Amino acid sequence: MTTTIKRVAPIALWALRVAGVLFAVAVMGQAVFAGLFVTGDVGMLDMHGLNAAVVVVATLVWIVVAIILAVKYKNARELILIGVGALVITVVQMAVGGARILWLHIPLGVGMFALAVRMLGLAFSYGRERS
Repeated sequence: MTTTIKRVAPIALWALRVAGVLFAVAVMGQAVFAGLFVTGDVGMLDMHGLNAAVVVVATLVWIVVAIILAVKYKNARELILIGVGALVITVVQMAVGGARILWLHIPLGVGMFALAVRMLGLAFSYGRERS
């Protein structure tokens, strides 16, 4: 069994991968900043809030690239759904975090990390098909 790569727009594919990596790194950063805040470094709460904007930007880039890919490739619709889901979860996460609803904020952050892993899997496998 060999793997062949379809001719997917290389720039769009790399942009999707960069957005996925940025989302994953930023989500992991959120846990680091929150942990540092809990240990007493109050300035990390501001970094946690600033890094939330990075998560939003990465998600928006993902959605735009997914739409570009979906124009040409029908199987890119899953990328759009994942991106929109990530955006909704991120906005909810920011709202519950700002309201200090930690019983929801913390597990939702864990869910976002799982979503980041899924996004990375999609980004790095998109455009490949088994033959």
